[in-house]
Amino acid sequence: MATNSFLLGLLAGILLLLSSIDVARADLEITDVFTVQRGGDSTGGCDARLDPLLDNWLTESLFSLTAAIDAVDAYDRRFEVRYAMLAFFSFEIQDTLGTKQENPTRYRTWEKIRKNMVEVKNFLEHDKVVPGGDVFKFPKEKFWLHCHSTFLTEQSSTSPALDYEGNEMKKDDKPITIQELAAYQKAISKEPNAKPWWSGVNTDQNGYYFSEDGRNYCQGDNLGATASIKPLKAEGGQAVTKPEIASVILCPYAFDNTKNPDNYRDANAKLKKDVRLDAVLPKSTTLVHEAFHAVHGDKFLAGKEEKYGITECLTMSAEKQQTNPESYVFFIAYMNHRYGKVDEGEENEPWAINKLWEMGVGSKNDRFGAAREVTFINDDD
Repeated sequence: MATNSFLLGLLAGILLLLSSIDVARADLEITDVFTVQRGGDSTGGCDARLDPLLDNWLTESLFSLTAAIDAVDAYDRRFEVRYAMLAFFSFEIQDTLGTKQENPTRYRTWEKIRKNMVEVKNFLEHDKVVPGGDVFKFPKEKFWLHCHSTFLTEQSSTSPALDYEGNEMKKDDKPITIQELAAYQKAISKEPNAKPWWSGVNTDQNGYYFSEDGRNYCQGDNLGATASIKPLKAEGGQAVTKPEIASVILCPYAFDNTKNPDNYRDANAKLKKDVRLDAVLPKSTTLVHEAFHAVHGDKFLAGKEEKYGITECLTMSAEKQQTNPESYVFFIAYMNHRYGKVDEGEENEPWAINKLWEMGVGSKNDRFGAAREVTFINDDD
C-alpha cells in the first residue's frame, strides 16, 4: 500500500472458488492457510510474528470479509451499502438490486464484486469442504507467507538457470542461462531494471522472481508484496513449467509502523466525527490486500496501475475500482465498522467492533470519513 504494496514479477492466475457465506471462524491458524517461512528477519521468516499476531490478523480478516459480504447481500435493505458500493465501485445506486432477468449487466457487476470478496474469504478460511463436490483449489503448498523479502538471493540474467529441484538446466550437455529461457525472457524484458532473484537458498521454493528490488524490497515504508514463482523442470532440453506458487510477503513495517492501528478493536475506538476511513485501517488489512493479489492474480491491477490513497480509489474508473485491491480494503473496512458484530464476552478481542459508524464522502470528494455513531444496524423501511 502507498509505498505500500507492490507486485513482484509474475502473478498467479485467477483461482475460482465459491461457497455459501458462513460465520467467520476464530479457530483458524495462519499455518492452516499458508506454508509459512520459518526463521527470523534475515531469511524472511515469521517466527516472531506467528502466535498470536498473525493468527489474530487472520481472524480479523475473516470477520471483516464476512461483514462486507453480508452487507452486499443486504443491498436492497441498506442505503449505506448502496452508497458505499457507489463510492468504491461506481455501482450505480438504485432502490433495489433487481434480478438477472431485469438487468443482466447490473446484476453481473454486483455478482462479480461479491464473488471477488467471497473467493478471498474462501482462501483465508481454508474450508476444504466445497459445495457441489468441487475440488479445493487453495492448498497451502501453493501459497507461501514470508515476513521479509530477505529470503531472495540476487542472480544475473547470465547465471546458469536452475530447475525446481535446484539443478542446473542443460541442453546438449551445456548449461542454459536464465535469459535463454523463453519462460523468463518476457519477465526480464518487461522492466529494464528487473533482475532475477532466486528463492532456493533460504526456502524450499526453487524458482525465480523478477524485480528491481527483490531482496531489498522491504526497506523503508513498504508494507507488503505478492509475487508468484514459476518453477521449471528441464525435460529433453525444454523448460517445462510446474504449477505456480504464490508468495505473500509482509514487510516488517507492516507490523511495526505507528500509522495503522494494531487491530480492529483499536481502530474502531479511534473513530469520531470527521475521522477519515484511511486512518482506521488496522494493520491486518495488509494481509487482506495481499490476499486479493494472491487469489486474483493478473485479473487485478498491480504495480504502477493499482492505487492506494483513498482519493485515488474514490476517483478511479468503475472498471479499475472493481479490480483494485485497495478499493476492496476500504469497502471491507467501512462495512466492518458499520455492520460488524461482537459476541458477548469478546469486547476486548482484537477483532471486536464495539461501536457502529456511518461514513460519507467529503464535499470535495477528497476524503471518506466518519459522520455519526449509530447504535443499530438499520434496514430500510
